[in-house]
Amino acid sequence: MRAKRFLLSSIIFFILLLLTPHCVLAASKKQEQAVTKQINHFMKSVTKYDQSKSKKSFANPDDITLIYDKRFSRFIRDKQDFYLNYEIKSVKAKGKRATAKVKVTYYTGYYATWYALKQSTYDIAIWNKKLTSKLFVNHMENFYEQYQLGYSILGGYKKYDKLTKTKTISIPLVKVNGKWKIEEMTPQLYRIIDCEIRKAYYDVEDNPEKVFDMRM
Repeated sequence: MRAKRFLLSSIIFFILLLLTPHCVLAASKKQEQAVTKQINHFMKSVTKYDQSKSKKSFANPDDITLIYDKRFSRFIRDKQDFYLNYEIKSVKAKGKRATAKVKVTYYTGYYATWYALKQSTYDIAIWNKKLTSKLFVNHMENFYEQYQLGYSILGGYKKYDKLTKTKTISIPLVKVNGKWKIEEMTPQLYRIIDCEIRKAYYDVEDNPEKVFDMRM
């Protein structure tokens, strides 16, 4: 009788031992699918430049500052809608932490911002105009339109001759109240979300004399 019980217990233990890896694998797959869903949700909000939805994708949304000016928002939204593409290359999840590697192609407004800063400064100095978001974005759009029409406003500087960038980035995620959230806003994510407009502005703020070095 004891031998039979021992044999039965051994069989059950062996079956459980065989099933455990499959259960763990299934749970891991489910976690990865949830992370993938969150990344897709986030990137969709970036494509539409939906500031509210983008912020909600993060663990600490109150720590994030995005561009809300209507004219800048429209400029970013138009470019993201046309240019932004992404591909989730891999997702790894374990416990309450995960990492997604995403290949992203996005519009860079870096050079349009430099051009707008230079032209706005010129307008203020020569025509005594006030620097407004309308004036600034008008210059950015002028840069974009001239570029699209093929005019050489870059003075032959081929290193500036870019409208898009492609990067493969790692996005860390954490579980917050049972939901996957992006752990923090990184400089690279900021550059993708706001088309590098913020980066250009800060670069000029740190080195204002350089705005006149670009032959635009």
